[in-house]
Amino acid sequence: MTHTPIVRRLILSALVAACAAIAVPAVAQAPGSVRGRVLDPESQPALGAQVTIENAKDSTKEPIIAITNLTGEFAADGLAPGTWTVTAVQGKFFAQRKEPVVIANGEKVDAGDIKMHVGTGDEMRKVADAQKALVAKHNERSAKEQAAVKAADDARDAGNFDDAIAKYTDVAGLLTNCGLCYIRIGDIYLDKKNDPADAEKAYLKAIDLNNASSTASANTKAAPYAKLATIYNSQQKFDDASKMSAKANELLEAGGGTGDPTAAYNQGVSLWNAQKMPEAQAQFEKAVKLDPKMAEAYYYLAMTLVNQNKIPAAKPNLETYLKLAPDGPNAATAKAILDSIK
Repeated sequence: MTHTPIVRRLILSALVAACAAIAVPAVAQAPGSVRGRVLDPESQPALGAQVTIENAKDSTKEPIIAITNLTGEFAADGLAPGTWTVTAVQGKFFAQRKEPVVIANGEKVDAGDIKMHVGTGDEMRKVADAQKALVAKHNERSAKEQAAVKAADDARDAGNFDDAIAKYTDVAGLLTNCGLCYIRIGDIYLDKKNDPADAEKAYLKAIDLNNASSTASANTKAAPYAKLATIYNSQQKFDDASKMSAKANELLEAGGGTGDPTAAYNQGVSLWNAQKMPEAQAQFEKAVKLDPKMAEAYYYLAMTLVNQNKIPAAKPNLETYLKLAPDGPNAATAKAILDSIK
């Protein structure tokens, strides 16, 4: 078919408009890193030199500080693509790499050797001024972060739960990899708003952030797994609950702890519901060892023993349960079993 010039122009215009409407996906910027070695004036490795990596074109980006090791080497990760200056100082010695380091998307750059010399008065004054500015900026940021956390905690404690969730989300934007922020959000959804679906999302987000964090404690890493175990137990997803509890205990023990009684109890409940009595018994025994006042753990420990026909072993656990929780939810059953044993 032959088109007239006017029709051809209309078709061409439509194609141009269609192409213009196609969104080009943005390329995600991956952080890069820089490595190098600092030498003293005698060309020997400088141990304990402070290396400052600063963005040469954006003073709003906070410098990264690294310390050299026994071989004089330093490393800094998490650098955004851009141009970075590298300065080293140790006592009266000073050095700045002649050429800034240019980091492309996700690139790992070797800055090579940087040799120090006795710093001039001007050089050392610049170092001192830069360090003062860095401390001031850190203190300012820290005060802002603490104020934001307090505002979120206050909103939660006052019962303003939606406001608290919004404020904890804001805090997560200020802090790097704040898994604890999303643990607190999850706790509000689970314990205050009775919303396990949104609580689950928050705890999963906390796990992702904790995995990316180099500073999260064992307790912080384990907490969302233990909370997810509680959710999955209530939803009768017993295999999932057991996996979450096991992971919580694994993290706590790997962190030098002895485990979490709640995580052990949750895992025991999951195994109980799955009719895995010996395995459940082991978890309830662990729970009461970690927390001798956890009444319900004694009750379910006794019940796993009853189910395995270990009646004499069940008796002291039922007695302990009744001593700790004489009006507990399972008190009547415990008393009936004890009466039948006698």
